[in-house]
Amino acid sequence: MSPLSRFLVLAPALSCALCACSGDAQLSSRFASDFAHAPHTLAVLGVYKDGRMSSEAWEAVGPGLSRPFGATCDTGFAQLEARNQPLSGAIDDYTRANGVGDDLLEQLAPAAQGDLILVVTVAGHVGTKGPNLPDTSTMSSGTPGIGSSKYRTGSSIGSPMGPTGRSSGGMRRALDTTSAFEMTASLYSVTDKKSVGIVTLEYDGKSVEDAVSRLAERLGKELPGSRCGGWNWDANNVDDKRIRELGAP
Repeated sequence: MSPLSRFLVLAPALSCALCACSGDAQLSSRFASDFAHAPHTLAVLGVYKDGRMSSEAWEAVGPGLSRPFGATCDTGFAQLEARNQPLSGAIDDYTRANGVGDDLLEQLAPAAQGDLILVVTVAGHVGTKGPNLPDTSTMSSGTPGIGSSKYRTGSSIGSPMGPTGRSSGGMRRALDTTSAFEMTASLYSVTDKKSVGIVTLEYDGKSVEDAVSRLAERLGKELPGSRCGGWNWDANNVDDKRIRELGAP
């Protein structure tokens, strides 16, 4: 049984996956059964790549992925890197060891100015890289979160990003990296305090821009009328010490 099949079998509470294959790309969507495909406000945390959060990766793929939402979304992690190094450092340390899971997103949710938190996972590379896309072809199998043989994607439907045994509650979805390039958009509900959706692109084509465009198109269909939100880190309601405690043995 394939990893995706195992995921579908183990997720009876979720609505049916929507899969579409088109030549060199395969798209799949998975949402909680009560998820409303209606306008939402998205607070984008950032990109999880090579086992850690990457502001550089969002600079490459963010404008294209944000197209359905009316403007390029600002990412919470990039804001923290510029303004709050203790908190960005705690997040960086946690995600490198544990991935991005619901436990972490629950801690960050009070600062989100939106009803959904979006996290993007990137793995692999295309045949012809865009000029600004960081290279992922040198991934190490020892890197938490993404390995050369497989990685575990987003904080989707309660599953953590990362291969460690420290689950944030829920199931894991393992993807075989037989495709050259994979992108996953995971959605966490601030109100429900859990992950509620995942949209995945597996791509064997030659253009980063094409891959990003296909995932963006699907996101626009799944989240019609949605717009970018932001983050309010000045409210002092997110504590770097609590995040470090999450990762404590």
